[in-house]
Amino acid sequence: MYPTLLSVLAALVAAVLLLIPAAPAVAQSLFFTDPTPRNAITMSIAWPAPIERYDVHVYYLPTSYEQRAEAAALKEKIARLFPMFPMSPMHDRAIGPHPMPMFEVDVIEAKDFAVFVPWLALNHGSLSVLIHPQTPDHVANHDGYALWLGPRLPINLSMLRQLMEHEKRNGGQV
Repeated sequence: MYPTLLSVLAALVAAVLLLIPAAPAVAQSLFFTDPTPRNAITMSIAWPAPIERYDVHVYYLPTSYEQRAEAAALKEKIARLFPMFPMSPMHDRAIGPHPMPMFEVDVIEAKDFAVFVPWLALNHGSLSVLIHPQTPDHVANHDGYALWLGPRLPINLSMLRQLMEHEKRNGGQV
């Protein structure tokens, strides 16, 4: 059985709070009101191998002006509050294994995951969000290792299996 988003988030929050001397006050400001730390907390947190980073895909309905506007507003808010995250443009059509229009956010540093994902859980609105690690196993990344906010969408896993076979035949090159 795969971990639920709630259990993963609870474990991450608990781990981070153990490292913070003024945990209750800092947790309140970090996780629920403002994602910018108000004091000089320094933490050394790294991804466990083989995770390189996390990708976050925010989906919106192709036929809904309202959902596209909601996604664009969320993207703008993420860019303002989390300027350290690279983001893709809005893809107004299905792309790769993704079944719907979306944009992508890359969470490069492990320390940022513990702040961003709880914030996103409270702010994704009506949008479905796929959160997955980047490891060499593309299928597991998008399926067994994946976390979802909102309704789970069908990812084209056969396309990812073909990609992995191609990489295997070509020594890891796409």
